[in-house]
Amino acid sequence: GLSEFFNEFTYTSGNLSKIEIYTNNTKTTKLYTKNLTYSSGSLTQLQITDETNSTTETKNFSYDANGNLINITKT
Repeated sequence: GLSEFFNEFTYTSGNLSKIEIYTNNTKTTKLYTKNLTYSSGSLTQLQITDETNSTTETKNFSYDANGNLINITKT
């Protein structure tokens, strides 16, 4: 079935830059925020914040000279 959560998407310069996840469409309780960072058109970082306990996890993406994803590191 469909998710009961409400997702709000933000785009910057044509790229998906933020996803905010709420418990429902009234947006009374935000659960997560996902911030996406790009460099030269490639996703280089994804930062996920758990809004209920204010913890953040960051994933960094590395590419080879041909633009192929070669590594994802978590901090």
